[in-house]
Amino acid sequence: MEAEFEAAAEDGKPLLFATGCLIAGWREMVNHDEGRLVLAKYALALGLLLPIAGLQFERVIGVSSVFYGQESLLRCASPPGPAPASVDRLPTSNSAAEIP
Repeated sequence: MEAEFEAAAEDGKPLLFATGCLIAGWREMVNHDEGRLVLAKYALALGLLLPIAGLQFERVIGVSSVFYGQESLLRCASPPGPAPASVDRLPTSNSAAEIP
């Protein structure tokens, strides 16, 4: 393999040779027990870490609706400032005369 690398280096394509070796190694990994185990560990790690990292990123920037349901989405969509009055606090026709 060293001789092949030297020949590729003389041709000015050592990176192409290294990439070819890497791809050949990846193709051979599935043929061996240890290679399948390594691929399964990587798949499990990426399958858990990437979604959790995405949730944490959403939480940091404040758009996550996973933890607080729909109210966090409404909070993000509403304009900044005080929250609007709820329907329960709106004056009715009977109580409008009582408000000074």
